[in-house]
Amino acid sequence: MVYVGYSGKPPGRRSALAALPVFHGLRNAIINGTDAKGVPRSVSWPRKLEDEHIEALDIYWYVTEGDRRAGSPMTVADGLLMTCLSELGDLPRWNILF
Repeated sequence: MVYVGYSGKPPGRRSALAALPVFHGLRNAIINGTDAKGVPRSVSWPRKLEDEHIEALDIYWYVTEGDRRAGSPMTVADGLLMTCLSELGDLPRWNILF
């Protein structure tokens, strides 16, 4: 695993994008988002892929909309990062902030 992130807004903070399909939010977060340093992912991720000799990325996601057990997208991402810290002793290498 190289990165954990989320797209979407916590409950009560809905936007016009909330009405769009889930893939739009995820696509937007990956393609148009920025990394923790403010560099567009469309620039930083291709560099990282080349620098680390990564040929492909597998993307996995949880759909949390309407699932009372899962919580907000941010809560799910935070839980995954906490699991990484407790089980591996570190964050995924592309997550520099938590």
